[in-house]
Amino acid sequence: ENPEGWVSNTGGRGVTYFDELEGIDSAPNLRGKVLWPSDRTGYGNYHLLDLRTGGTTQITDHEFDVRGVVQIDLKTQTLFYMAADGDLASKHQLHKVKLDGSGHTRITDPAFHHSISASPGGRYFIDTAQTVNIPPKISVLSSSGRSLRVLKETDLKPMLDLGYRPAERFHYKSFDGEVDLQGVMQFPSGFDPKKKYPVLLQVYGGPVSSSFSDSFRTPTSNVNYGFIVLSLENRGPGGRGRAFKNALYKKMGVVEMDDLAAGVKSLHDRPYIDTKRVGVMGTSYGGYTSIMLMLRYPDLFQAGVANSCVSDWRNYDTIYTERYMGLLPESKEAYDAGSAMTYAKNLKGFLMIYYGTSDDNTHPTNSYQIIRALQNERKYFEVQVGVDRGHSGVNGQRAMEFLIERLVMGDERVSGG
Repeated sequence: ENPEGWVSNTGGRGVTYFDELEGIDSAPNLRGKVLWPSDRTGYGNYHLLDLRTGGTTQITDHEFDVRGVVQIDLKTQTLFYMAADGDLASKHQLHKVKLDGSGHTRITDPAFHHSISASPGGRYFIDTAQTVNIPPKISVLSSSGRSLRVLKETDLKPMLDLGYRPAERFHYKSFDGEVDLQGVMQFPSGFDPKKKYPVLLQVYGGPVSSSFSDSFRTPTSNVNYGFIVLSLENRGPGGRGRAFKNALYKKMGVVEMDDLAAGVKSLHDRPYIDTKRVGVMGTSYGGYTSIMLMLRYPDLFQAGVANSCVSDWRNYDTIYTERYMGLLPESKEAYDAGSAMTYAKNLKGFLMIYYGTSDDNTHPTNSYQIIRALQNERKYFEVQVGVDRGHSGVNGQRAMEFLIERLVMGDERVSGG
């Protein structure tokens, strides 16, 4: 139960049935039991659920979220799992704990984001450690976390010789000042801080999933079209506790847009950021985010590409929408606030809308409705159609051509606004 938010529909993901594990005969006390992740404490923790009695026992007790089981050693009754508790929540760490809740230990270095593969039996682990600006290093770890051997390190010199500039992490406050968020900037080769650069936000924005991660950012070709490329964090995704996730409940199209706009605004005091040339691009929920940012923040974003976007949550799957937005008609105000049509009159910049005629995820009706609303407001915009294509995005070269013309080359045409 989560009256201030939603309970994630895991569909069995993340749940471990001990009876299905090889070697369960060595742990008869675990028969009929399930390892269950739950954020009932406010953060994701593991619990043992007894299927026969319905009783639960909490195994982990910490104020950060578990992120998945790596290995269960039935002989020693030890659970190895990942959790979001590096020096930033986006840096995932390997932990171990006894199934009775004792002996909890973090194994990996919290300064890095870790991806882990376990050997059979869980005595050794292959650890890939990295951050947004430190490239991956692959090592063999013991179950205590001791590094036994470095298998591979990344040599950045060839990229640095070509002018690659490592990504920069920055921090900003959510729009209401309540939460610390983070972003990453990637720079063009040969970046000159004395010049001004257009900005491109590549975005998703929705609940559960996030377009922000702490993996190393390899050079993206989009920076060398002349952009500073951004990825930003917003509230709604999992991994930072229930309150962080619940902030989006009945506020899709509002809270995440305000947080993302706050991230862009936090860069306005940097002299190399051209605040008059900011673009946004995304697909699916990222398409919805793109169009909503263009409409709700028309003075902040000058160009956008919205691929396969929702335009009104009344058009989308009930299993998804009602989980996050509640039921109609009692949540009508929330649905209205999250509808792109509500803000169609605000469009000032250059907008491209793309949809596939065979999209059975975000049905073309979504695009038809916002197209009609913008036409009724006599707005200038562009439409691209993917004939017989499903849930997809416009050709990447065409998207970048559109953004380059408007933001890099300085297209001076006046929009319908």
